[in-house]
Amino acid sequence: FDDSEQIRLANFISELTTAGNQVMLSNSDPIPINGDNFFEELYSKFNIHRVQARRTINSKGSLRGNISELLITNYE
Repeated sequence: FDDSEQIRLANFISELTTAGNQVMLSNSDPIPINGDNFFEELYSKFNIHRVQARRTINSKGSLRGNISELLITNYE
């Protein structure tokens, strides 16, 4: 899922919002890894919540455990 697909998804969520639907999106948080604020800019008109999610499966053992996950909603 590259940036262009993320932009398509954000546009689709905007369409769903305009149609009166409630939407929740989950995505890995890139900030702790590389300081990237792409999601903050892309989803700036939505609510962005950071939560801790436990991952027990990863090809790199050092990346298992708690990670930061983004929950993006168009409602409170």
